[in-house]
Amino acid sequence: MLSTTNSAQTGTRAPALDARAGTITTLNGLDNKKVLIVGSARGGKTCLVNRLVAGEYATDASGATAYQQTLGAELSVKFFIESENRLSLSIWCLGGHPRYHSTNSQFFTDDTAVVLVTVDLLNSKSLDEAKLLFQKAKIACPTALIYLVGTKSDVVDKVVFPIGELAKAAQEAGAVAYKTTSAKAGTGIRDLFDEICTKLRDM
Repeated sequence: MLSTTNSAQTGTRAPALDARAGTITTLNGLDNKKVLIVGSARGGKTCLVNRLVAGEYATDASGATAYQQTLGAELSVKFFIESENRLSLSIWCLGGHPRYHSTNSQFFTDDTAVVLVTVDLLNSKSLDEAKLLFQKAKIACPTALIYLVGTKSDVVDKVVFPIGELAKAAQEAGAVAYKTTSAKAGTGIRDLFDEICTKLRDM
């Protein structure tokens, strides 16, 4: 499934793009870069993108997090226009369910600028999958900035990883950095993407 998302900052609709979006060098007059967000199923990837692009966090009638399964791959476009790091990011959120693994391989291309490998901080098994995805990204996207990104950091009492374990895993894997985020609380996400934009501009 492919979706395009309006940019809250410009009010313009993102153009229709495909898996080769990274080859489109400009959108709305801005340099365009391809970003992949990958990780285990139910790991918070879609919530992270929604918080970044629309400033929203979906909940159901009871106030609980509304699970939004990514069906294959979904595309959002975010324009960064309010600072010196003026960029357009084509952000591909890839479904984490095993049935999508083979089809999603087509998105790991050498024109990818950034890969965010997510780890669900409430799921101890998510790190094992993240390590496999990290190695896949290193091979298929050799020039990409690859980050290890912890999600759901607001649920402090249920985090299953010891302090420092994921930072160490990121360092051992050769990640640019390890970052923690919470889509629900809205923390860490904008700082992460501001850093990414700065690094892309410096490259």
